[in-house]
Amino acid sequence: MKGLQIIQSIVRMLVGVMFIVAAVLKLLSIDNFEIYIFSFQFLNLSLTAIAARCIIAFEMLLGVALLFKFFYKQTWWTSMLMMMGFTVFLAIVAAFRNDANCHCFGDLIPITPISSIFKNLFIIALLFFIKNPKQPRIGIKNKKDESEKSHFQLFAWEDYSKKFKTWSITASSIVTLLVCFILFPPNYFLNKLFSKNEYVMTQIYEQAYTDSSFYLQLNDIQYDKIKDTVTFNKDTGRLSMDNGRYVVAVYSSGCKYCKQSSELLRTIFERNNLDPMQLKVLIWGSDPSISKFIKETKTNAYEFRKISPFLALDMVHGSFPTFILIENGEIVEGFDYRGISENRIVGFISEGK
Repeated sequence: MKGLQIIQSIVRMLVGVMFIVAAVLKLLSIDNFEIYIFSFQFLNLSLTAIAARCIIAFEMLLGVALLFKFFYKQTWWTSMLMMMGFTVFLAIVAAFRNDANCHCFGDLIPITPISSIFKNLFIIALLFFIKNPKQPRIGIKNKKDESEKSHFQLFAWEDYSKKFKTWSITASSIVTLLVCFILFPPNYFLNKLFSKNEYVMTQIYEQAYTDSSFYLQLNDIQYDKIKDTVTFNKDTGRLSMDNGRYVVAVYSSGCKYCKQSSELLRTIFERNNLDPMQLKVLIWGSDPSISKFIKETKTNAYEFRKISPFLALDMVHGSFPTFILIENGEIVEGFDYRGISENRIVGFISEGK
């Protein structure tokens, strides 16, 4: 029985560590995790940012509780319900979406929804194995029982008072929330703290807007399923935004944050049924790189124009991505990727109707 006790204690700690590691990896790639949650269109962008960090904090806290065996019965049931819920969710995702990464372990360890289902089933089996740990437990603290036989407890603090464990869980909760929301604050919060007055060089933009030689329009953007790539033709044509309201995105095709922002904008437009013609994309880079950008962000429905890299650098002070709100050909506002707000985008376009 002693061998079984040792194995159960080790498995319990490994599951707890796995929860903590998964939470940390998601936190290190929080922007992509946030975008992934937002793509399901359950919540608006602001609430998605909060929900993503709460999920990470909750998973991290469960890991700590399993590792140190705080309120074990409640922790076990919560862990089991969480894993079962995630498994059902992943099954739905696998059936109706073609996601390459479910972000269970962030971007560092990509894993498909189907693979993650098998991973979750394995964890559920481990949780059943440690549901009723045998007594006595082994570990780091020596103690004498009534029969004078020594035994140990490995990160299982039953001897401590309920008050101590309550304070420990409370402190752990506060620390995890501080880590998720202070060290990795939501973008919209950062934007309020570190906003800038000038994002766009107005003179350069106005010059480019009136000269069609600055732009190459990408026409007939199509996805080739056989070659798994995006194809397009190019033609010179003036960018017309003299009437109406538009969102102009200035991207670099190799920019990580440009891709993240492009997915966000696409989801915002789809979620709110906005006219795709009201989003104009100015992008610089090689043709293969631009094709890859469009394929990965699934934005072939929007108007793309290839722009000179020197013009792009001068126009937005070398900061990518940059977004410009245009009304009747005039700049209303500029902001960077941290300033993307669903209310800002939808409100600006809707007010012009």
